[in-house]
Amino acid sequence: MSGRGKSNRFPISYGFVVLDRITSIIPPTEVIDMKLPLPQQRPVDAGEAFAQLCAKDHLNTDDLIMLALLEASGQSLYGAIADLSDSLEIDNREIKALLNQNGQEELGHAHRILKALSILTGNQYELPEDEHNPMVGAWPAQEFSAELMESFIQAELDGEAHYNRWAENETNKDVVKIYRLIGADERRHSERDKRVLEILQGHQY
Repeated sequence: MSGRGKSNRFPISYGFVVLDRITSIIPPTEVIDMKLPLPQQRPVDAGEAFAQLCAKDHLNTDDLIMLALLEASGQSLYGAIADLSDSLEIDNREIKALLNQNGQEELGHAHRILKALSILTGNQYELPEDEHNPMVGAWPAQEFSAELMESFIQAELDGEAHYNRWAENETNKDVVKIYRLIGADERRHSERDKRVLEILQGHQY
């Protein structure tokens, strides 16, 4: 039917004008969330990741990715310990509240580390779900004990020291601020864990 009748197609030039008007109305997306890329050479589990990170004075991009995953796994870890406290023959509501609060803040730490990554790389990443986080694993402890809580207290205090050391060796002021904030949180976590230990000792566990 070429050359006969009217075409029902818009001229290409008109299409470009319409497209230009549409895109001028829609606000641009400045940052697109990206899946957190896993380093090719990475630790096999949380224990190995923790040991490797703690041995460093300065964290590079791959280190921050692993740190974000490790911090995110803290919510699952504290949640598992809180659930384990159900085996205690005492009122464990305060215990669970303290431990779950720590776990929620561990996830918050992960998001702060993503912010540090965004500052350093210009990219904004999102955390994977727990089932896709290689740092999340089955918790081996079978008993809620004072010794268990003492190990958590020490781990949180160690975490404070590590974040402060990383802050001292970081040149980006905004990232330094993030490290300092997380380090202060780690200290508060240790205080909550101490409160849990006090409750246990008060009931001769």
